[in-house]
Amino acid sequence: MGCENNTVDLQEVEDASRLKRNSINTRDSHPQRPKVEGWKTFAQDTTLHGARFFSTDNVFRRFVWIAAVSGCAFFCIYQVYSFLGHYYERPFGTTITVDIRDDNTDLPFPAVTLCNFNALDKRRYINYYLTHNYSKEILDKKLQDLVLMIRRSKAVSTEEVRNRTPELFYRPEVGDETEMSQWMFGHQIERMLLPNSPRFSSCSINGLQCNEDNFTSSLSAVGFKCYTFNSAEEGGLLLKASLAGRLSGLSLRLNIERDSYITNLLSPAVGIVILIHDQKIYPPVEEFGIAIQPGMSTFCAIKRRKVRKTDRQRVRYQADQLTSQPASVKFGTSQERTECEKECREPCEHVEYRTSFSYSGLQKDAYIEHFMSILNDNATSAMELEMYRPLLNMTEEEKEKFIDKNIISLDIFFEDLSVEIIEQKPVFEIWALTVPSEDFGIFFTLIVETAALNRNVKTILTEYSNILIERNSFSITMGYENNTVNIQEEEDATRLQRNSISSRDLHPQRQEVEGWKTFAQDTTLHGARFFSTDNVFRRLVWIVAVSGCTVFCIHQVYNFVGHYYERPFGTKITVDIGDDNTDLPFPAVTLCNLNALDKRRYINYYVTHNYSKEILDKKLQDLALMIRRSKEVSTEEVRNRTPELFHRPEVGDETEMSQWMFGHQIERMLLPNSPHFSSCSINGLQCNADNFTSSLSALMGFKCYTFNSAEEGTPLLKTSSAGRLSGLSLRLNIERDSYITNLLSPSVGIIILIHDQKTYSPVEEFGIAIQPGMSTFCAIKRRKVRKTDRQRIRKQADQPTSQPVGG
Repeated sequence: MGCENNTVDLQEVEDASRLKRNSINTRDSHPQRPKVEGWKTFAQDTTLHGARFFSTDNVFRRFVWIAAVSGCAFFCIYQVYSFLGHYYERPFGTTITVDIRDDNTDLPFPAVTLCNFNALDKRRYINYYLTHNYSKEILDKKLQDLVLMIRRSKAVSTEEVRNRTPELFYRPEVGDETEMSQWMFGHQIERMLLPNSPRFSSCSINGLQCNEDNFTSSLSAVGFKCYTFNSAEEGGLLLKASLAGRLSGLSLRLNIERDSYITNLLSPAVGIVILIHDQKIYPPVEEFGIAIQPGMSTFCAIKRRKVRKTDRQRVRYQADQLTSQPASVKFGTSQERTECEKECREPCEHVEYRTSFSYSGLQKDAYIEHFMSILNDNATSAMELEMYRPLLNMTEEEKEKFIDKNIISLDIFFEDLSVEIIEQKPVFEIWALTVPSEDFGIFFTLIVETAALNRNVKTILTEYSNILIERNSFSITMGYENNTVNIQEEEDATRLQRNSISSRDLHPQRQEVEGWKTFAQDTTLHGARFFSTDNVFRRLVWIVAVSGCTVFCIHQVYNFVGHYYERPFGTKITVDIGDDNTDLPFPAVTLCNLNALDKRRYINYYVTHNYSKEILDKKLQDLALMIRRSKEVSTEEVRNRTPELFHRPEVGDETEMSQWMFGHQIERMLLPNSPHFSSCSINGLQCNADNFTSSLSALMGFKCYTFNSAEEGTPLLKTSSAGRLSGLSLRLNIERDSYITNLLSPSVGIIILIHDQKTYSPVEEFGIAIQPGMSTFCAIKRRKVRKTDRQRIRKQADQPTSQPVGG
């Protein structure tokens, strides 16, 4: 065939043919690219950055890229190894948060376990065997054997002792402790609690009276007979506290029965040991208990703390699992108990209580008066008469010694109703190894994605090539009709130049799909383009996969939004170290004498008004009834005789009230000064009564004095350095002889509260007791607390928690 002047330029045909033969990949479309196989083919096709240069003809470039990629690969392996090692070290962090309870939320009161330091009550032991007609000689020998047993002497193991005192070696096989000597002859809680009267309660909680029925008994590991208050065992009611402070706490007045002690050189202690713990915790009181000595009034402020731990072996225990068996469970042998304690591991969550103690003296005359009234009461039980009848034959000095040796006053109360939460959290869990949000997850994900992309790219390119072959099959028809050439390849090549190489654009049915299929093809949602594929199995798999991911995403968003509305917060503790030339404001110090009215001032006042001694004695009796809150004070006779006790100023002027008029004066409490002695000093400079402002406490009516209150235009004192020489020194006289007998608060000394000038001082509720006859050192540290409440309402940092003292 031929045609003069009718030649056909077939350059377009050659371009279309080349597009058919070559791959869509831009690297493969190079006209000079040789056929690559094996490793070179993988290097050309993989998405690993720089791998395609491994087969370049430039030796230097090839060496540089091999070194770079190999270094990155080794670094990646090292990072994976390091993170795996770090993960298996089980690292964790600790967070501290404070859960502030609502006003109407009660806080469970803890269990209080107490044990007398004396294992066996000698008086009960003697009385028991006297009723069994034992001679005094045999009884003395049995007491000697008892002392040898308590001292753990080898002499107790002789056959003679075993025959004479077999009860010391008795161990019940079924774990019944009630037949053991410690159980039979241990101190009884009903004898340890002082006798009650209408004006005196030896046990009270939340202002309500309690008794021995509120205690459960058990034996400690070393043989003490112990009693637990509020154990909530055997269906008992769990007591709760609705308010913080002494008046809503537990008050105990105990007699340790010092004359019944067995001589014990292994534990030569006198008093009781207490442990404050959660009801679910076994109380190892003899190991971790706090000793309370007789002859003192002890104040114990507690704070609830919840501890959540993470176990290094990732073994999660239930929150209510006990560290050991409860005190009520009886064990047959000591070996069984030891094995049980080894098997029962520490739980991942438990509750503990932080304690702080302060001490004051006892009003011995108040207790003596109470015992005398009990002995003269016909309703007194035979047991109480037996215990306290010897007081009738004692002198006043001997009675005071009896109080010092036997009586314990113990008050346990919440310092506030917030809960301190200490939580250990793992640095990362197992899922952190695969998510991109963690360091190791980044490397792991990149490796997986690289491998997946490499395979997917090859698969997609293969499919695209097949599509191109099917769509671009052509035939060349050349003829002389109208001197034209019908070239299908030219149209295909032109369309390929106009359109994208994307697989979605190469689909043969693309131009005919509209609506949902068009959206599925055009959307960037991964996998949605397969919703309209002809392969039913592939379509089903991708629909399930994308739907599952969508549901999971919605679930995650829901969780995060819910977590946000829970108002979570973290606690950050920082230390602001002041400059050397920066002075720190010294706190306000409020102190109150534990005696509400100064008896000496009261008497002197009415003596100057020519009251007879008879009337004055009756007025003092009325005053004592008022302080004791007795109902007898409400009679008309008392109101007429002592009207000042009932005077309440209408305009809030406290200066006319009895507590204000006859309360202790700070001028009299401060010791007299001399050239070598100062009763009040701050920063090495002398201070005096003018540095104190007076007020009345809200609950008990104490007349209190606040040092450095910065009220009424007085300057705020500051300290320039730490240490005793730059602090406040006070030398006080509590005027013990001026105390009014008060069984409601039979304490001696002062109570102090250290607080900010803008904070109201509930000193009688949260103050620290200071007893006379001692030198007390109090080291303080300033702490600034910034809280965020649940409604995200930010309170100003200088807003007081209540009205200031002068308000």
